[in-house]
Amino acid sequence: LHLLSRRQRQMCIRDRNTVVKDYKNGYTFTLPWRVADGVKLDMDVRSESEHIQGYSFNLAGPTQDDSYTVSFTKRNNTPQDGVSQKEWNTTWYGVPIKGMSDEEYLSIWRQHSNAFENNDIVGGFFNKKGAISARWDKTTPKSYAEMTSTEPVQSVFEAEFIMDKDPTHRYNLASTYAPIQGEFMEQGLMEHTIPSFELINNCLLYTSPSPRDTR
Repeated sequence: LHLLSRRQRQMCIRDRNTVVKDYKNGYTFTLPWRVADGVKLDMDVRSESEHIQGYSFNLAGPTQDDSYTVSFTKRNNTPQDGVSQKEWNTTWYGVPIKGMSDEEYLSIWRQHSNAFENNDIVGGFFNKKGAISARWDKTTPKSYAEMTSTEPVQSVFEAEFIMDKDPTHRYNLASTYAPIQGEFMEQGLMEHTIPSFELINNCLLYTSPSPRDTR
């Protein structure tokens, strides 16, 4: 039973798609899994994101041992340090992202962050239809590889993209899961959720005019 339990848990959350269509904020995406519960997010924050709107979902029920969470948020994308919107959207810490390798991406990030001290991090830029730029990373505490942690360890997968038709916002996908579930979760996120994301025209909420409006 223990040999089958993890596979059974994967099948439990995989048995249906969850489609989110947010006409107010103008986007849609699909999770290739069943959602157990979730909350809607809409708040101001004290960071360059300024305002965050979106959703946070639990994919596994409370009786399941493995924890799977996915959040998707829309954030303000305000240029810092006096740079233009175009330069802000096409550089990584001031370095142009065009042609940037994964190694360069991580090296530049390492120079500006202490996150690498206690974590193993992989990532880079990738092609996303309709995006000016798109990047991903996965962070796993080093204690997992070193087998020194006495507490459950979670990997964090994050993808973020800036769309050509909406350059003043960033769209962020984040997921947490046990490292041993990495292949299962990352395949679903990279092959289904990220490709499914697209902007939608909020004018779809348009209602027919009254007779007085057509006179």
